[in-house]
Amino acid sequence: MIRAPEADAVVGHWREGLASDARRGVPAHFTVLFPFVPVVDIDGARDRIAAALAPIAPFEYALTSTAWFGSDVLWLAPDDDVPFRTLIGSVERAFPALRPYGGAHAQTVPHLTIGDGRALADLQEAERAIQARLPIHGRVERLTLLAEQSDATWRTSETFPLGRERL
Repeated sequence: MIRAPEADAVVGHWREGLASDARRGVPAHFTVLFPFVPVVDIDGARDRIAAALAPIAPFEYALTSTAWFGSDVLWLAPDDDVPFRTLIGSVERAFPALRPYGGAHAQTVPHLTIGDGRALADLQEAERAIQARLPIHGRVERLTLLAEQSDATWRTSETFPLGRERL
């Protein structure tokens, strides 16, 4: 995942009550590839992750609008999703056997989920409050790998820097 700590200050409160993953310890983020390899297989994946990220330069972004998947998922959209698509595509190519979202969607849409599966009125309230605080500016410098714990919560396992070819 791509963590978005700058967004947490604006959407963290809303995510805690509205996003199913936030209740399990997942911070504001952009999904890169989920599901990923099991934790027991991560040793074999590290070099592939690093190689996929090496040509990707760190980049700035701005979250400028809200959007919806249907009427039950509210999310933030970046003003320019090309750098996100480039990073996500590079990781997906490094793991061709893994299907984003288990193959449920034809492509990955870069987004930061605010809430999902909650009452429409609650999501709309969050949308109004968050829109008043946009844009949110941030910078992507690394990818964060989360691991699911035995209690079904998620914790940071490790991070991988972008742009190692440039060092």
